[in-house]
Amino acid sequence: MCWNKDISLNTFLFSMFVLLLIIYNNKYTKYKIQELNNFWIYMFFISFIFIQLVEYFIWSNIKNPYYNNVFSIVAQLILLVQPIVSLMLLNDYTIRKWMLSIYLLGMIPFAIYQFCTIHLYSSVTQDGHLKWHLFAPNTPIVFFIWLFFFLFSIFYNGNYFGFLFGLITLIITTYNYSQDQSVSSMWCWIVNSVMIYYAAYLILYLPFCEKKKLC
Repeated sequence: MCWNKDISLNTFLFSMFVLLLIIYNNKYTKYKIQELNNFWIYMFFISFIFIQLVEYFIWSNIKNPYYNNVFSIVAQLILLVQPIVSLMLLNDYTIRKWMLSIYLLGMIPFAIYQFCTIHLYSSVTQDGHLKWHLFAPNTPIVFFIWLFFFLFSIFYNGNYFGFLFGLITLIITTYNYSQDQSVSSMWCWIVNSVMIYYAAYLILYLPFCEKKKLC
C-alpha cells in the first residue's frame, strides 16, 4: 500500500505504462520478454496494478463512509480474484480445472458471507498507513487457503524463484499485518521495483545485448 493518494495514482499510471509497453513490444517489436508473453500473465500483473488505483480512490474517500465501503469491497473482490488469475497460469488443463473448481466452491460462499455480515471499510493507522478492514478478525486460516491457491500454479509450473519470492513477500506482509493490520508501504515498493526492472530490461538491456551480440 502506498503512502498517500498521489503516490498510489502515480504507481498505477507508471505500472500500467510499463505493462502496456511490454505488451506492445511483445506483439510488434523484436524486443520481447517471452516469459511475460501470455494473456493471463498480463492479467496477473493487472490484478496487482489495479489495487493501486483502488487505493487512490480509498485514500480520496477515506472520510466518506459510503464510497469508503464501496472501494474497500472492490479491493476485496480483486484479492479474491487474484488466485483465479494465478490458477489460470497452470499448464496442466485437468489440474487447472480441478483447482479452479475447488477454489470457487469455497470462495463464492465465503464472499457472500463476508458481504452480508461484515462492514468492509478502510482507515489510516497511527503511522499513516492504509488499513483494510476486509476480513473477520482471528481468521488466519483464510489467508493460508488464499496463499495456497495463489502460489500453487507458480510452484507447479516450476517457477521456483517466483514461488520463493512470492512466499517470502507474503510472509513479510503477514508479519506487518499482524502488527497494526496494515502492510505498510511494502506493496507499493514491490510494484514499482518490479516494473522498473522490466522497463530497464526492455529499454536498456535487450538493445544493449543485441548490439554487443550477447543474445
